[in-house]
Amino acid sequence: MMLRLLHAPKTGGTALAWALRGTGVRRCGHSKTLADMASYDCVLTVVRDPVARFCSIWGWLMKTYPARAMTPEALLERDMLDIGQGLDIMAPQSHWLGPAERLLELAFWIGHTETLDADFARLRRLMGLGPGYVLPPHGHKNRNEGPPAVQLHPQTIDRIRERYAIDYQLLEEISTHA
Repeated sequence: MMLRLLHAPKTGGTALAWALRGTGVRRCGHSKTLADMASYDCVLTVVRDPVARFCSIWGWLMKTYPARAMTPEALLERDMLDIGQGLDIMAPQSHWLGPAERLLELAFWIGHTETLDADFARLRRLMGLGPGYVLPPHGHKNRNEGPPAVQLHPQTIDRIRERYAIDYQLLEEISTHA
């Protein structure tokens, strides 16, 4: 069995990779998708509420590329956002993690960003990892620190939910099998 960390951007995968260093879990990086996994692979991954993920993308973009500053509404208008190496950070999580049936078939563990501390404790038990394996502290390079999350207009939230409807479907399908 090969444990592989499959990572959709801005879901907490970098923090998980940091916490699992030295365990033999192979990090796939953003260039790999579920379609690249072999039938003998066992997948670890993290999923995130699409609205929270969009806010994280926006916050990360403003912090990392201030010259590209734009409102969340303007970001939402973009069809894609290539941040290099052909990586479209705006692509739905399901681009990396879908379809749900295959993800569930290969899943060793699926965590949720919103409950990552508790989910990681469950993963530590599953893998028999000691207390030295912990999620990174605040200040981790990909963690959005500083001002609170952007306050989105209700219509913007509706548009995000519409744009990422496929991710909500993925989240629903995997939650019914948890």
